[in-house]
This record gives sequence, C-alpha cells and structure tokens, in this order.
Amino acid sequence: MDWFKTTLIVVFAVSIVVQLYYILFVFSRLAFFKNRPPKPLLNELKPVSVIIAAHNEEKNLRKMLPILLGQEYPCFEVVVVNDRSSDGTYDYLLGLKAQFSHLKVVTIERKPEHINGKKFALTMGIKASKNEHLLFTDADCVPANEHWITSLSQQFSEKKHLVLGYSQYEKRKGSLLNMLIRFETFYTAVQYLSMALLGKPYMGVGRNLAYRKKLFFEQNGFFKHLVITGGDDDLFVNHAATAENTAIAIGKNSQILSLPKTSWLAWFKQKKRHLSVGKFYKASDKWRLGLLSLSHILCWISGMLIAYFCYCEQEIVIVFTIIGLMTLRWIALWIVMYQIKKRLSDELSLIFLPFLDFLYSIYYLVVGFATLSTKNVKWS
Repeated sequence: MDWFKTTLIVVFAVSIVVQLYYILFVFSRLAFFKNRPPKPLLNELKPVSVIIAAHNEEKNLRKMLPILLGQEYPCFEVVVVNDRSSDGTYDYLLGLKAQFSHLKVVTIERKPEHINGKKFALTMGIKASKNEHLLFTDADCVPANEHWITSLSQQFSEKKHLVLGYSQYEKRKGSLLNMLIRFETFYTAVQYLSMALLGKPYMGVGRNLAYRKKLFFEQNGFFKHLVITGGDDDLFVNHAATAENTAIAIGKNSQILSLPKTSWLAWFKQKKRHLSVGKFYKASDKWRLGLLSLSHILCWISGMLIAYFCYCEQEIVIVFTIIGLMTLRWIALWIVMYQIKKRLSDELSLIFLPFLDFLYSIYYLVVGFATLSTKNVKWS
C-alpha cells in the first residue's frame, strides 16, 4: 500500500503544479487583458454581413431578429438561411423582409446527401452575403445590446481576420443544471480566449464569431471537415486561426445571450455533439487541452484517495497538506476567475466555486468517456 500511496502523492503534486501553471500563466492573460481597440470614425466602419442558419426556428427568430436588425451600425445586412424548415419560418421571414431592406433570406429546400446540414446552410449564407466581413450567431441567441456588431467588427484590422467572441447562457434561478451549464460555458471560454492571447487559438463558438470571407475561401470553406457532424465553428477556427490573424472581443457590448438547455439529457446530448469534434483538433491543441483536463481530474481523484487513506492511518499532517494545496488552487482560481468574470461581464456567481470545480471534474469524466462512442447526430 505504501507504493500506491506514494504514487498517488506524486500524481497529486504534479497535477497541482500543472493546474497552477494554467491558472497563473495562461488564464491570467485573459484576467488582466485590456480590451481597448481603437474607435474608428463612422465612415471608417467596415460593412458587415451577419449570417444565421435556421432550421425550424420561427419562435426564436421572432425574438432575436428585431433586436439584430435594430443594431446601431451604419452599414450591415442580416442573412438568414432558412434550412428546410417545416414551421412558419418562411412566412415570418417573408413578412419581415418587407419591413427591413437590410434583411436577406436564403431558402434551402434540399441539400446534398454527403454534406452536413448546418455547414451547407452557412456556406450558402456566406456565398449570398455581399460584404467581406462576416459575423455569425445562432437563431436562439440575442445580442446583449445594440452595439454587438460594432464591438466585434472593430476588432478587424489589416492583420486580424478572425474574431473570437463570448456567449453566455441566461440565468435560471434555483437550477443546479443551469448553474453547471453556465460554469462550463464560462470555463470553456476562459480556455479558448486565454489560449488565443497566448498565441495558440484553437476554437471559437458559432454563437459569437467573426471572420473575413477571404479567409473562409482560403481555407476551402468547411471542406476539411465537411462530413463531420459539428465543427462549423471550432474546427474551422482550429484550422484557420493563427497567433497573427486572431483577435478576441470581450465585454458587455460584445456579448451574445443564449438559451440554455432545461433537461440533463438534452444538455448531455449537446455536449457530446460539441466535444465529439475535439478528436479532429491539431495534435498540439489536443495535447494542451488533454493535459489541462487530465490534471483537473487527477488532482481531485488522487487528492481524495490520499486524504482517505491517510485519515484512516491517522496521518493527519498529510491530510491537511492535501486540503491546503487544494485550497491554494481554489484561491488562485477564484482570483483569476473573478477578474475574468468582470472582463467578460458575466453574472456567474463564484460562491460555490469548489463545488462547481468538483462537478466539472465529473463532467470531464462522464462526457469525455461518452464522447468516445458518439455517432453522427443532426446539427439542429
């Protein structure tokens, strides 16, 4: 048993060191990032096209399009791709188009069998758009205010061709699921935004993303992962983003609010779909993310096992040492997360951080293993 306990102590120590490295030297870049892009004059703002792929989204479109079409921006269009909808989406869009000249509707009745539905819809929307600078969001999302287009588009420059934004989920009081969803979304954003600032961009979310049309065609669109379910956002970013061409947009004005899942099963299926594309990331990105997630899991598992065995053997000093190191990690994590929360204008409460941190390690295990057996699912 001594060799087993010694091994656990080594694993725990290494895991804590790795976790502290990510918290203090990677995530801290986002915590203290000053998002102050130059404020261009109105006549210097670039014309943009906002593209949305919608499949049976009439209810959500009725909520989000009036806000999106009313953005305070001098020159933009909204391109909605009605992808084989069987609800009232077409009729609603047709009526709305008569009111807003900057709304463009693209209707898809059939798609090629070998192409993923959402990627085909987005490709049709991109081809139909008239502007070089493209912004993307989903039908079940709403901009936080009327400055969303401005906030994202002003991040474009001669060198920056791709902009990563953040999209938080709406708060539902008294729901453990909602709390976990919002924490997972926040922590995922901490990772990909911090990595982008480190010069290692690896993903973005399609709910709040922007890139140049030229970049899309230089990458041959979604050709590299055309038949893969999902990945229209993170796999495209993984292949196209570099340290030189990627910027981030954070803060209240760049926010997109999304509707969260309301059942554990629905959320579980959603995360399986999203995480299943991770195996197609670049090897270096998989290594960095794997090290982060593995150290997170192992510091909890090894820490609890050491504490249990040492408590049974009355080695109280070791028990308190484990608790002390975990507390040190939580304090560092709380400080950095709190600063990032302010940068992102997120309303997530960090009072239950240790509990959420524990649940997240379980999430890593359960969803991670389940993802290995994920098969293709519908994009919608």
